[in-house]
Amino acid sequence: AYLILWKLDRLSREIHDSFFFFSQLQDSGVQIVTVGEPLPEDNHMRYVIQALYASMAHNFIVNHRSNVMRGQNFNAEKAWYNGVKLLGYSGKPGEKYEIDPDTAPIVKKIFTDYVEGKPLQKIADELNASGLKSVHGNSFVVNSLNKILRNRAYIGEYKWGEHVIPGGMPQIISVELFDAADKK
Repeated sequence: AYLILWKLDRLSREIHDSFFFFSQLQDSGVQIVTVGEPLPEDNHMRYVIQALYASMAHNFIVNHRSNVMRGQNFNAEKAWYNGVKLLGYSGKPGEKYEIDPDTAPIVKKIFTDYVEGKPLQKIADELNASGLKSVHGNSFVVNSLNKILRNRAYIGEYKWGEHVIPGGMPQIISVELFDAADKK
């Protein structure tokens, strides 16, 4: 039996997983064949080369994660859009969030209706009946409304991991309205 891969990193880029898979496949009589990188026929050298490729793939993914985190932290320090979609806002890489004029009124309505005593299920039902969708294209549910009502971004607070920047977001809801919803 054969396992045909483009490169060994298609099996895994985690070094421990790679060695486990290599061992399991070898014990099962399966030979790995790679199309995009050569593997020697000699079993001893084959093992060394597989280990080398696995180490390089692991190193790539570790460096890639580090680079992504460094970029996201850089963005967060400047309160830039970091790929997180929020109802009421629009964002572009390398820029700060902006108020979305189409969806910001929905956020205001959610807060206002809730503070005025409307149950969350009724708010969700009305939004769904109007054909409105969440930022991810789903129907509104009580849990998604709860998340919106607790999100301090709507009073202008940017948060990414450990980075919290007051005034880092354009404010959609007054602090008073947010606090009234929080008390409920």
